[in-house]
Amino acid sequence: MDDPAGMEGIGGCRAVAGNRQKGLLLSSALALGALAVAALLLGHRSVVASSARADAPQPLTAPGDVLCVVREGGGPYTGCTQVFTTVQAAADAARGGETIKIAGGAYTGVHCRPAPEGSGWSAEVITQLLYLSQTVVVRGGYTTANGFAEPPDPLAYPTVLDAEGQGRVVFITGTVTVTLESLDITGGNAAGLGSDEFGGDAGGGVYAATASLTITGARIYSNTTGGARGFGGGFYVIHCGRFDLLNSAVYSNAATGDYGFAGGGFAKCAGEVAVSGNTISGNRGEEGVEGAGAGGGGLVAGSQTRAIIHQNVIAGNEAAGPCGGLTVGGMGVTATAVSGNVISGNHAGYSGGGLCLWWKSYDVLIRDNVILRNRASVGFQRQGGGIFIDEGANVTLTNNVIAGNELVSGGQGAGVYVGCGQCSLIHNTIASNGGGDGSGLYVDALGGVVALTNTILVDHDNHWC
Repeated sequence: MDDPAGMEGIGGCRAVAGNRQKGLLLSSALALGALAVAALLLGHRSVVASSARADAPQPLTAPGDVLCVVREGGGPYTGCTQVFTTVQAAADAARGGETIKIAGGAYTGVHCRPAPEGSGWSAEVITQLLYLSQTVVVRGGYTTANGFAEPPDPLAYPTVLDAEGQGRVVFITGTVTVTLESLDITGGNAAGLGSDEFGGDAGGGVYAATASLTITGARIYSNTTGGARGFGGGFYVIHCGRFDLLNSAVYSNAATGDYGFAGGGFAKCAGEVAVSGNTISGNRGEEGVEGAGAGGGGLVAGSQTRAIIHQNVIAGNEAAGPCGGLTVGGMGVTATAVSGNVISGNHAGYSGGGLCLWWKSYDVLIRDNVILRNRASVGFQRQGGGIFIDEGANVTLTNNVIAGNELVSGGQGAGVYVGCGQCSLIHNTIASNGGGDGSGLYVDALGGVVALTNTILVDHDNHWC
């Protein structure tokens, strides 16, 4: 098996930490005799140089080359420049601009790398199945039977990247552009691996910092943050140039610990965020102040430029804290559009069973969504069984159906809770929501101005308490 880093598995990661300690011992040994230490260093250098010559991948001559991965090796294959038996070996061969094609099958085995320098990492060494620091496309679903020919068929030849609970699945760093396509990403566990942002463990399935990332046609499932304070069980994307999540399934992931946030995934970028055509379901944010579904228990997404959340199904996610299904905005995020989604059957421990528009969000359009049978319960602050709108300005809800949502054991606004500074509700149907104080729509007296135009409010009660 290829191992360009020379450090397969958890044992190798312990060896890296041990090597750092050996470096300290070597420094102390200088006092024992310069000639002996010099001889030791020269001998060590020759061994390292020899090892590098043996293990280093062949350099590529140009971007655009196709690097193929198949567990059994073999070849040559018509569509491939080089062939590797591990995904990491192909990634290490890349110099930027390559496509990595992966044959169907299950790929396992984690390895370790030093954590990125100067980024406040709590872990010195990070463990993952695939470490990417170059601009590449990584695409699964191929077969050797036709020489890795296009197009791939991920249904017939699924490509599974499985970290088996031993580390993250994919780690991406640098100002690079990466596409992950037609891959199953599973078995990730970020326990003890840090996050570079909030001091916890983040991104069990995929972690990306400073990169522009597209995930398309993927399945991200059964990943966890693992630690006592977790962010983004399925994926965690931060400080990104751009993020696109397209036509993928994100399910059965968890953010764990006393502050489990964004069970399905978390993305906050300086550039545009687009989440379209996905199913985000059965994720959970455990315990703590803010665990949310679909990147909230399910998904948390925001952009300093523009965020588009369009035609997704966000269902059956659960948060111990607020925001069971989808969380958008927050911390001054602007220009967010949530349109054409079905947000159903999500559960929050308190505010925002289905959709949360978080603190200080501006210029937000919520349009043509069905927000159905979500629930907020248990916590001290039960507000917004369907939608919770926190502080913000210029928030518009148009042509939404908000029905059958529920508050359990008290609270206000079984359908919609509004706390924004300036909100407009136009052509919405808010119907058959129940529990709490019996209000379908609750407007915080300190929240500001709310204008209603052709909005139907009907059949709400407090019999679900």
